[in-house]
Amino acid sequence: MQWLKNEFGLGQQDDLPGYPRYSLTSQGYLRISPVTEEDAQDYQCQVGGGENGRAIMSRKAKISILYPPGTPAILATDNSGKISVSEGSSAFLECQVDGAKPAATLSWTTGDVNAAPLKIDSKKSRTLKDDKTQTFKTISSVQFHVDRSMQNKTIVCTAENVASKEPTTTSVQLDVLTKPKVSLGLNTGAGVVREGDSVVVQCIIDANPPPYGISWRKNGIVMTGETSPRLILENIDSSFNNGVVSCEARNSLGSETASTTLKLLLLQRLL
Repeated sequence: MQWLKNEFGLGQQDDLPGYPRYSLTSQGYLRISPVTEEDAQDYQCQVGGGENGRAIMSRKAKISILYPPGTPAILATDNSGKISVSEGSSAFLECQVDGAKPAATLSWTTGDVNAAPLKIDSKKSRTLKDDKTQTFKTISSVQFHVDRSMQNKTIVCTAENVASKEPTTTSVQLDVLTKPKVSLGLNTGAGVVREGDSVVVQCIIDANPPPYGISWRKNGIVMTGETSPRLILENIDSSFNNGVVSCEARNSLGSETASTTLKLLLLQRLL
């Protein structure tokens, strides 16, 4: 008995000289280890005939080699592994992986296993075959809505097929661009101060990119020279009673203003 590869006899010895990766088991099985692309051929078992009969050939069996996918790649990211998207808009991500046989399946998740699933608005996938290598490239694209809470969220693309020992992954981090969100804080707490005291008003800004301009107003009039997020009002006088102090922050996406009204405890003056 011997095995044939593409109708060429491999020999009848157990170790099959000339084929270091091939051997015969005691039960007559052909063992190939490790399997490589060159083993994707037709195989037959042949039993030699005696004096009164011809050799008997089995039907052909074809080995097909399966390949796990390579490492996927998310397109249109910068060198930092981030992608910038404005809040309120839709993010479009495309992931591709090649070298797989059969074609790989791509899936999208967030990097935090405890986070809510990624809400995908649309998803498309296509497969291309490489005629030279007989492997497949899979491309998956997704679109989803982006809000401020998704800043620095990690989006993961995972590739796998039946040949995978474990999935391969790649990821991208969202850089959500947001216009300023402004609030004010006072060291007085409730905004009530005594005449003659000093007040510190803090302009608390959440913005990406950071604001390039900050301005303060008193009763709608710009306070010249005040461009710091920390405003110090010294020796408060009666002109600030019920006065409105506001801070405006601006960046490339827009601006926002926050205001507070000061209430003074006026000193009682002698006539």
